Amino acid sequence: MKRICIIIALALVSVFCFAQKRISLLDKAAGKRVSFNYVYSYDSGKGMSEVTRGKVTAEGECFVVTGLGLTSYSDGSTCWMVDENEKEVVIQPLSKEDPFTNPALLVSSYSNYMDKITVKSEGADSLDIILKLDDNTKVRFVLSAVQYSEPLGTDEFRFSTSSLSSDYVITDLR
Repeated sequence: MKRICIIIALALVSVFCFAQKRISLLDKAAGKRVSFNYVYSYDSGKGMSEVTRGKVTAEGECFVVTGLGLTSYSDGSTCWMVDENEKEVVIQPLSKEDPFTNPALLVSSYSNYMDKITVKSEGADSLDIILKLDDNTKVRFVLSAVQYSEPLGTDEFRFSTSSLSSDYVITDLR
């Protein structure tokens, strides 16, 4: 489950890191709700292989991400990872210190990663970047259908387990 938080963080940082390099995207992203589709793949020395694809909606420190068969919700302090197929929910605090599990930290500390990001291509609503990790693994994000809209509030970024059927296993690690 922690892996999905890493994917979330890296997907979000790709939009915001690039926005920091391009004023027009920064102007669009600042104070807005951002949504996009993503394809995440990696290369650990054997060539790129797709890991997952999904969708991200983010507003401020909050996000909802689908991918790897999970939907993750975060209100900026708590992360709910919901696996509907397995009927499982894991609830855990969102790290305020680890930028790979908290996308908000990645956004605020993007400059720490700029030397590791290569922009392969960009468009009006798309982006293709490669992030080189410390172990030389290359992580590629292809973002499409990037849209900016006015903030709508944070209610949809919180997940309520009260509506789930009794056959769900809920693990609360808070």
